[in-house]
Amino acid sequence: MPRIKKPGGFTLIEILIALTVFAITASALISGLTRHVSQAALLRDKIIAHWVAENEISQIRNPASELSHRSRNRAGSKGGSKLNEVRHFPSIGTNYKEVTMGDMEWQVRISVSATQNKDIRRVSVDVYPAGTDNDDISLVTLDGFAGRF
Repeated sequence: MPRIKKPGGFTLIEILIALTVFAITASALISGLTRHVSQAALLRDKIIAHWVAENEISQIRNPASELSHRSRNRAGSKGGSKLNEVRHFPSIGTNYKEVTMGDMEWQVRISVSATQNKDIRRVSVDVYPAGTDNDDISLVTLDGFAGRF
């Protein structure tokens, strides 16, 4: 009696095991890519927020600059901190403003406080994405000092 040859191929169990391994690997890869994309977006936002904070401190140190003048004319002040253009010395208080940078809107809180030296003020700039409550944690907090010079 002639022997019947089995056709070559995979069994159903082997195919199911291969598909399971592929599904687990694909879901892990997609999860990693999603995490990478969200971290890249957060890093981009933090970098732009840091630039906003640096610009604000620079404008406080040099309020006569053209950039500072344009920014103050565009953004309305809601707080008590005003810059003394003659002496380049900020008064103590808190100022809120909105800034556009990187095609994004940012909320900025500028807090000016006294130091032990009456001719130096501490400036703390907190930057938030627009539409967030200022009680939320800021993306960036940058501290600097401004002197009466």
